[in-house]
Formats: sequence, C-alpha cells, structure tokens
Amino acid sequence: MTSTVNGIGTHLSGQRQLTPQEVKKWGEKIPYIPGLKQSQLYIATKSFVLLFLPIIPLETVVYYYLSSGWNETTYRQVFYPAGEGSVYWEHVKNSWVFWLTPAIILLIILFNLFG
Repeated sequence: MTSTVNGIGTHLSGQRQLTPQEVKKWGEKIPYIPGLKQSQLYIATKSFVLLFLPIIPLETVVYYYLSSGWNETTYRQVFYPAGEGSVYWEHVKNSWVFWLTPAIILLIILFNLFG
C-alpha cells in the first residue's frame, strides 16, 4: 500500500488501464478473479514522491480497486510485470508523469542560470 504525508511518501504514479496487448501478454499470469472485468485492471508504478511528483520509481504493479472513496482508496495487487520489487521500465518511460519532474528541475536550473 502507498501513503503520503504533505505530499511526501509513496504513491501510485502513471496509472492507466491495461491495454488489450498487455492482457494478452500477461493473461495466464494474472489470476482469475470471479466478476472482475478486464477494464477493471490497472497498471501503475509505486514511486517515492515529493510534492506528489514521482522522484524514484520503486515497483510496477497490476491491480484492481476494492473500494474508492474521497480520502481512502483500497486496491489489491494481482501481478508484477517485471517481478516483485522491480520496475517495468516500459511503463515508466511511456508515462508522462515521470517526465514531469525532470522537466521541472531543468526549468528551475535554467531559470537560475539565466534569470
């Protein structure tokens, strides 16, 4: 599970639904869960975040939501595409949110150099 305090901690970053190609690729490895539809499966990377911006990717998971509320969301991890405790780099490099932090840092550096 993930948690943050004042925007610092761990968070699921780059969340999106699984594509049909990913379901086909990992279909046999994802456990059968009665009543769960393909559209309810998501992929995201657990990351260390600072001000809710991902700094360090920690682990990529496939999961589904058990409940979702205003201040609490519960999910169940069902599969690790790169293995437990590993990052699926294909997901990271294709998620815009992981490019946001380096872009902000670069802008800060450029602003300080030329501003």
